[in-house]
Amino acid sequence: MKLSLGTPSHLYWATIVIVSNLIWTMCRPCDSCSGQTSMFDPLQSSTYKSQTCSASSCMELPIHGCTINQLCGFIYSYEHKYFVEVILASETLLFDM
Repeated sequence: MKLSLGTPSHLYWATIVIVSNLIWTMCRPCDSCSGQTSMFDPLQSSTYKSQTCSASSCMELPIHGCTINQLCGFIYSYEHKYFVEVILASETLLFDM
């Protein structure tokens, strides 16, 4: 699905995981995302906020850990064969109807 993300907003493709309350999109920097042209750049948004390990949103995750910078990180697996490494963050989004 397409949605507008960030401030100022830009249009991106995102995946909504209906078994969770999370929305995923690829973000810069991403060393293993070769060929991807439309990635969200958190440094260009005034409303992006990484969540720390002590944030309540991080504590609600069943399995989480801390990055070296004390950010909330976790690995999410799906279909028993894929996984993504994630830094939990909050951001402003608008759905494209």
